[in-house]
Amino acid sequence: MTTPAEHYTDTRINAVDFFKTDAMGRTRYYVIDLPRLDLDGDLVAEDVHAEFRLLRVGSGLLAEGTAQATVELECVRTLEPFPERVEAEFSEQFRPTVDVNTGRVLRYEDEEEFPEAFTLTDSHELDMEEPLRQVILVSLPMQPIKPGTSEVQIDETDEAAANARPHPFAVLGSLLQDSEG
Repeated sequence: MTTPAEHYTDTRINAVDFFKTDAMGRTRYYVIDLPRLDLDGDLVAEDVHAEFRLLRVGSGLLAEGTAQATVELECVRTLEPFPERVEAEFSEQFRPTVDVNTGRVLRYEDEEEFPEAFTLTDSHELDMEEPLRQVILVSLPMQPIKPGTSEVQIDETDEAAANARPHPFAVLGSLLQDSEG
C-alpha cells in the first residue's frame, strides 16, 4: 500500500468523519496488526495483518483490502499440528445505525435484501473483527495437509492382483448378452 495509512492494533475504527455532509467519496487507508484473533472453537489466527481502504459510498462505507494470518491446523494425514499461512481479499459493506447529524435511528428499505452488510455502532465505529474472522476462516484449506507429508496409498495391492479381480460390472455384461440372444 503506497498511500499513507493509519495503523491500528485494535479492530475498532471511528468513522464519524465519513458521515459529515462533505464526505461523499472520502477514502482513507488503514492497516490493522493483531497478535491473535479467535476464529472458531479452538482455532486461533496469529500475526493477523490487514491492509484496506475505507470508502464512503451511498449511505454507508465499503472496506476493501487483504488479510493475512497464521493458523495452526491439524494435518488430515498425520494428525500433527502445523502452521498454515493464509491470505485473502475482502470487500465488506458497513451501514450506520444512527444519523450523525440528527441522532435518529436509521432504517433501510433494502435491509432484508442486503442482510450481509455489517452495522456501525451507535457511536459510528466500525469493527473489523467479524469481517476478518470470516475471511480468514473461509480461506483455510478444507483438507489441511502438512508440507512434506507423503501421499497416502489407499490400495496397497500390486497391479497384477488388482487386474486379476473380476470387474465389478461383469455380471451386468452377462445380463446384457442374455437379453440380446
